[in-house]
Amino acid sequence: ETLVDRALEKVRRKGCDLIVANAVTNGSVFGESTTSISIVNPSGVIDEAVDVDKGHAAGRIWAVVVQMFSQGAALRSAPEPGLKAR
Repeated sequence: ETLVDRALEKVRRKGCDLIVANAVTNGSVFGESTTSISIVNPSGVIDEAVDVDKGHAAGRIWAVVVQMFSQGAALRSAPEPGLKAR
């Protein structure tokens, strides 16, 4: 079971609109300037960023949320998997 598999199960189980998954095994991201994330909604992975600056990762998350709201839909109508927020 992968990190994304666990995030997908959790977003569905908890009824969340989005989950941002990042590996923190053994504190691997704490104190580092970079991270890798997967943004997941109940339909699947919306966006991924691998080994990016944490500020860039935050921008990707924000872009997904802004796009969700700009579509005039409630968060429950999240973008389809494959969206590449920039």
